[in-house]
Amino acid sequence: MDLSSILSKERTLRCASCQSKKRTIEELSSILSEHIPGPSAHEIFDALIERERLGSTGLGDGIGIPHCRLPSCEKPTGVLLVLESPIDFDSLDKQKVDIIFALVVPQEANDDHLDILATIAGKFSHPEFRDKLRATSSNEELFQVITS
Repeated sequence: MDLSSILSKERTLRCASCQSKKRTIEELSSILSEHIPGPSAHEIFDALIERERLGSTGLGDGIGIPHCRLPSCEKPTGVLLVLESPIDFDSLDKQKVDIIFALVVPQEANDDHLDILATIAGKFSHPEFRDKLRATSSNEELFQVITS
């Protein structure tokens, strides 16, 4: 899957400054609400937090993939943040997170949801890829790395 179909340059941000998991999810929700017709930032935040209550989406190795399904979402939409300082994300490996890919998909998109998560997790499983993301110096460069 080509991540450029769910991600845009405007939703690929380097050096975002967030101090906590909650504040990061608020920021992600705000960005997503500007690009998804229908749900408000509050609705997106509530859905992402509800999913986090089921278990942390902090995968390990500094990666977080908060995600949810929303009935008012028309197509899969993502946001990539690379934080200037890692934050506690309740990750399985207890490491702080500095690369966060948030994903919102339509309520009925079960297969798409799983396929996209598998693609993202697969990319992030490679240390060299994570290093390339962290080494970027601009949003444009970050977008080029994530979509290559």
